[in-house]
Amino acid sequence: MVKNSVLIAVFFLTCLSASGQSGTRKSSSSVSGNGQAIAKGKTVAYLGVGAGYGYSSRYRSRFNGAGYVYRTSPTFHLGFEHGVSESVPESVIGLGGDLSIWGGRYTYVNKNGFGWEQRWRDVTALVKCYYHHKKLMGEKWDLYAAVMAGVKYRSYKYTTTDPYYDYLYDDESGLYGAAGLALGARIYLTKSLGLYLEGGGGYNHDYLHAGLVFKL
Repeated sequence: MVKNSVLIAVFFLTCLSASGQSGTRKSSSSVSGNGQAIAKGKTVAYLGVGAGYGYSSRYRSRFNGAGYVYRTSPTFHLGFEHGVSESVPESVIGLGGDLSIWGGRYTYVNKNGFGWEQRWRDVTALVKCYYHHKKLMGEKWDLYAAVMAGVKYRSYKYTTTDPYYDYLYDDESGLYGAAGLALGARIYLTKSLGLYLEGGGGYNHDYLHAGLVFKL
């Protein structure tokens, strides 16, 4: 995790440095952006649905069998990217953000009708730095890499209908760090509307999501 955190920090510093240099350096392609799905000064937004990142696995490993039910919503995403620099040769650097929400519920009811319920609700806000190589994009398609970091707020609630199940659970409510790396693809069906797919790894964020992308 320490190694990943260092890589993420270095990538963010590179993005910020490129963004700062873009104010003093001009690229011919950054002026028009012709033939590019993303360019300096251009913005895209997306609306998607993800696979979700679930909840602490210790509960499912402790409880299973008849009477146990786990339900989860997909993760809903809203995000954007704004091209900030083309000062790196053959590259476009973008900065943006992602806001997502996820919910889950885990219940148990015994044969007498007594049991417990656990509920989770996560809201995650990420800052994202994008990297695009111009040889991996066209006017209607785009492959990119991204690094992200931010926070996840989790609300957790435990209720029971029987004192027998009044266990001393750790309260999971609170603010957590979130970070990761991702690879993504966008394909535009019209001049301003397309589809995207993004997947990656890290901690406290969705590992796979897809949906609609819009050129603004």
